[in-house]
Amino acid sequence: MDKIICDVCGTSYSESAEQCPICLRARAGGAKTVADDIVLNEAQPSGGSTGSGARVRGGRFSKSNVRKRNRNMPIYDMPEEKPRTKANPDPDADGPYDFGEEPRKSKSNVVLNVLLVIVILALLCVTGYIFKEYFLPGILAQTEQTAAPTVATVPPTDAPTEPAVTEEPTIPCTGLEWSDGEDFVLLEGLGESWLLNVVVTPADTTDSLAYYSSDESVVTVDSEGCVTAVGEGEATVVVSCGGMELQCDVVCVFATEAPTEEPGEDGGEEPTAAPGEGEEEEPTEPLKDIKLEVNYTDITLTGHGQQFTFKVTGLTNEEVTWTSDNENVVTVENGTVTRVAKGTANITVKYGDQEVVIIVRCR
Repeated sequence: MDKIICDVCGTSYSESAEQCPICLRARAGGAKTVADDIVLNEAQPSGGSTGSGARVRGGRFSKSNVRKRNRNMPIYDMPEEKPRTKANPDPDADGPYDFGEEPRKSKSNVVLNVLLVIVILALLCVTGYIFKEYFLPGILAQTEQTAAPTVATVPPTDAPTEPAVTEEPTIPCTGLEWSDGEDFVLLEGLGESWLLNVVVTPADTTDSLAYYSSDESVVTVDSEGCVTAVGEGEATVVVSCGGMELQCDVVCVFATEAPTEEPGEDGGEEPTAAPGEGEEEEPTEPLKDIKLEVNYTDITLTGHGQQFTFKVTGLTNEEVTWTSDNENVVTVENGTVTRVAKGTANITVKYGDQEVVIIVRCR
């Protein structure tokens, strides 16, 4: 029984099969057949070609047939590729192409290039200097002028929406003191006024000063700190600022003139003492057994020509002796002191062997 040789894979299969069992290719009409017990593989002739009656096992794509075809294919020697050079840029040409002389770089061209670069850099520097000195100030001034209106228009836009007062920080008062260091004021006339000078710490405190009098029938005080005498007596003026308070004692003493009798009102003459009688009685008048005391021992006078009259307990001012150790500052007469200039003076009050010193400060 003959077998069919597949043209694709070279597999031999039964003649009765319709296709190759390996590659499943249908049997062609001109497919090669071979006897089941004979495998013909005749040797090729010595000339290297296959005879016309030779039978080859396997299909046309089998390895053995491919190798045989490759062996029988003529070999062509490929010409060796010539390297391309400057002298012969086209190796396939008959002869070298004549480029002529190879151009050489000129030194003058290099120098010109360097000079050109230097000139360009110099021009750039000069241009930058001119721009900085002549154009840049004008540009900056113009930008400031254009920016100024925008700054000026900012406050009006913010003004309606802000209560500026509420945003300010509060600075509490931490201390109060009198500018002259004294907490006493003497007023000797009805309607006489005195301005209280208070030093507030800190000076920029947001707290306000308030004044009030403990007895308005003696003295009154306004919102500016001006004290006015309205009646005789003593009162205290209180100054408050925040949580701080300061007090000042005010004494109102109105001087009254003692009535004097004119001589001869009743048509008679005043009795006169015999010569020498008064001189003998004064030294022999016994001193009162009392302690010498004065109502104040330290006062301050601030107004030019201001006066103050002291009072002696149990005695009249004429019964004691008054002296000032510095009449250029203060003078005294029968207990009434008068301010002359700035400074401090001591007033000495004597009665018998008793002595009291009063300090008078003049601001």
